[in-house]
Amino acid sequence: MLPPTPTTSGYATPVATVFHPAEDSDGGADDDDSDFPLLPELPEETESLFEDLRSLQASAEKKGNICFRLPSGQEEFSFEFLFSSKEIKRLSHATKVTTSRDVIHRTVAPEHIAALNRRLDLGPESYAEVLTALKERYDSLEAAAATTPHQYYCIYLNDAILKKRTGNEKTVAKLRIHRGLLEARIPYFAALFRSGMKDSDSKSGVLYSDAIPNPEALKAVAKWCYHVFEESNAGEKCEEWAEVDEKEKEKGKEKEKKFSKLPPPRVKVKSQPPPKVVELIHTAVAADYLSATKLLRFSLREVEAECHGFTCRGYRCADNIPTFLNTLSKYPAIHDAAASMHEKALSLLARPDSVSRMWKRGLVMCHDEVLEDLVLQIQAALLTGNSELAFKWVLAIVKLKSRIAASNVKDRWERLLLAPLMESVIFQITIKLEDGYLKRRVERLYDGAGIWGFERQAIEETISKMVAKVSPENARLLWKGLWNMLAVEPIIKARDRVGDWWNTWWITLAVDGYFEYWDQDDRDFLASELDIDAKDLQGTPFKVRGLDKGIRGMPVNRGKTKWELRNETRRASRRSLS
Repeated sequence: MLPPTPTTSGYATPVATVFHPAEDSDGGADDDDSDFPLLPELPEETESLFEDLRSLQASAEKKGNICFRLPSGQEEFSFEFLFSSKEIKRLSHATKVTTSRDVIHRTVAPEHIAALNRRLDLGPESYAEVLTALKERYDSLEAAAATTPHQYYCIYLNDAILKKRTGNEKTVAKLRIHRGLLEARIPYFAALFRSGMKDSDSKSGVLYSDAIPNPEALKAVAKWCYHVFEESNAGEKCEEWAEVDEKEKEKGKEKEKKFSKLPPPRVKVKSQPPPKVVELIHTAVAADYLSATKLLRFSLREVEAECHGFTCRGYRCADNIPTFLNTLSKYPAIHDAAASMHEKALSLLARPDSVSRMWKRGLVMCHDEVLEDLVLQIQAALLTGNSELAFKWVLAIVKLKSRIAASNVKDRWERLLLAPLMESVIFQITIKLEDGYLKRRVERLYDGAGIWGFERQAIEETISKMVAKVSPENARLLWKGLWNMLAVEPIIKARDRVGDWWNTWWITLAVDGYFEYWDQDDRDFLASELDIDAKDLQGTPFKVRGLDKGIRGMPVNRGKTKWELRNETRRASRRSLS
C-alpha cells in the first residue's frame, strides 16, 4: 500500500503517521483529547491509509513508537520510524535500509529513551515493505483496534495555546502539534526549542491573541506543519451572472407535462469558492509573527489568487477587494509584505465604474484609512488624466449621492469620500476647460442629442461648483471657458456669477498687475464685458498716481475685510481723479 500522491485540492496529502497513546507524567491518559484534535480535516482519499495506521497504533508496544518528522532545511517529507533495537533490526532487514544512531527527541517517559537511540530513515518508496513487516509482527491488530480507542496525540506533541491578554489570560484555543514539525517548519519555535531557556523543554507554548488574530489562524499554522501546500492559480475571472443549464430547463419542461410539481431547474454558477480573504490575511499575520516567511508569502499569493490578481471587478471580487483593503488596514505588521497588492487593489478601485460597482458591498463600510487612501489614489490618477476622466467621476459621484440619500452612512460617505473627491474633480475640470470636453457635453445634451437625467444633473452640479469658489487662480480659466460654451440656462447663471466677481475685484487685481501678461484681445473682451476702458486693466493710471503705494488716500490693510478695502479703494480712486 503506497502513500497517496499529491492532489490538486490545494495541498498535498501528509505522509503516514502512527501515534502511540499519549500518557501524562503519572502514567494516566488524558481525558480531554477530544477537545484538542491534532490534525485538521483530511482529504477523503487518506482515510483508508489512516485507518490502517490507527490499527497499527492500537497494538504498538510501549518500547517503541512510530512518528514522522520533517528535517530542517528540506522541502519534502520523510519517514522516521522509531522502535526498539529488536524492531529496528526487523524493519531494516525488511526494507534493506541501514540504521544510524542518533537521539532524535527528548521524552518525558523514561521507557522511550532506549527506543530513540537508533533511527531508521525511510522514504515513501519503503512504506509498503514497512507496513507488511509490521502486519507480520502483530497478529491481533483487528481485535486490538476494536477494544482500544483511537488517540490523536502522542508524547512528541507540543501544545500550542492561544490566550487572550486579559486580567485572567483566558485560553482561547489549544492545539497539539508534533514538536519536530514545529521546529522544522516554524522558525519561531525552532529558535525557542534551541534557546536553552525554561520554555525550550516545555510541552506547551503560549501565543497571545494580539499576535495571532484568532484560533483559525493557529489551525492554519498547524495545517502548514502537516501538509505540503500547492499554490492555486488565479483562474478565470468572476462571471457577472449565473448561467442556467438550458438542457436541464428543457428536461424540466418535458417532465412538467407529466408531473404537477417539479424542482426548479439546476443553476450552474461559474464562480470561485466562497471568499477566504480574511482567513488568509489572518494566516499571514500569524506567519509574520512566527517568522514563517514561506507561509507568509504563500498566504499573500493565495489572497491575490482569490482576488484574480486584482484585475477583475466581478461580483465576487466586488466583495473580496474591499474586504482585503479593510482587513489589511487592521494589521500594519504585514503592510510592507502586501504593499504591491495594496497598490494594485487601490488602482483598480480608483476608477469611476469600480467605485460605482462596489460601493454597496464592502467598500461603504471600509475604515477611514482605506477611504482616505482611495481618495489620494484617485487624485493622483486625475493629475495624469483629462477632463473626460474627471467628468466621468462627476457622473459617478452624482449617482452615488442619489443611492445613499436614505442610507445611515450618508454623512460619513460624503465626508470621507464624495466631498473631497468632488473638490478634486472640479479643480481638474476647471484647469482643463480649454480641451473643450465639457463644452461638447453641454452642446450634445442641450441640443437634444444627449441623455437627460444623471448627465444633466452632473453638468449643472459641475458648473455650479466650478463658479462657487472663484479665485484669481481660476477666474481667467472660468471666464474664457464659460464664454465659449453654449448660452443655456446653467451657463448663463455661471457667467453672471463670474461677471459679478470680476466687477468686484478687477481694480484690486489691476493694481497688482494681474492683467499685465494677458493678451490684448482678452483684455479688450473683458473690458467690454465690464464696461470699462481696456487701459484701466493694465493698471497704468493707478501706478502713475502712486495709488499702489498707499499715497494720496490709498487705504492700508489694518485688519479690514476685503469688502471694506474694495470700497475704500474705489473712493480713493475717485478722489485722486477729481
